[in-house]
Amino acid sequence: MVAGLILCLAPVPAIGADDTAPTKPAIRPDDPAARAFLKKAEEQSPGWGGFPGFEAQLKVYFEGKTHEGKVEVGSNRRVKVSLSDPESRKWAVSALSSMLSSAAPKPFEERYEGIGIVFGKDDLHPLGQLVELHGDPYNTRHRIRDGEFRTTRRTLKEHEVAINVINIERDAAGRKKSRSFVVSYFDKGTGELKKAEAIREERFLLGGYPLPALWVESDVRRDRNGTRTMTLTGHQLLPPPKEKIVSSR
Repeated sequence: MVAGLILCLAPVPAIGADDTAPTKPAIRPDDPAARAFLKKAEEQSPGWGGFPGFEAQLKVYFEGKTHEGKVEVGSNRRVKVSLSDPESRKWAVSALSSMLSSAAPKPFEERYEGIGIVFGKDDLHPLGQLVELHGDPYNTRHRIRDGEFRTTRRTLKEHEVAINVINIERDAAGRKKSRSFVVSYFDKGTGELKKAEAIREERFLLGGYPLPALWVESDVRRDRNGTRTMTLTGHQLLPPPKEKIVSSR
């Protein structure tokens, strides 16, 4: 589910200029120190090198009803959920995809290619240093403290979204065991809070991989059916894919 930007665009060509001339790329501010600061925070969690995928039993509580099924996640992080109810299945896939988003990310420089990374105002904020991404389509801003992402704000089509991390627990190797955070949705025009979700996730360590085990999502505005949960048990890592034998004929 995870930085304020003013793009410095290239000059507009004069009337009558050659339309076939290549367009100059946007010039965006970039601070090597801010780039290194963001990279260090992202590398706080160990990678999932050689992740084979896994399968588990699944129980979902969704809109006041319980559904049981299975989940299989391939080595490419593709999520397959077997549930009879299509709406709960769609929600479970979304939640699992969020939990697995850090399983096999692209290299840092590849993901931030063409994006300027700078420090925001040094305001001694209790949630940490502000880091801004220039050229990011979601106008992403992070606050990072002690190597942890404490807040992330993004601008979507209809809402301004703020993610505020409450707590993170890690094991001795630095792998996340649990995390609690709040996701708030604000009207882009008025700034009015439209929706807020409190989320807790827990992991099950198997073979060195912090696999999804629990996701609890509560819409704080709803008294009835405002909480959805997803529980995974009986985790098993998938066997490595068999190598295809290529005939020499």
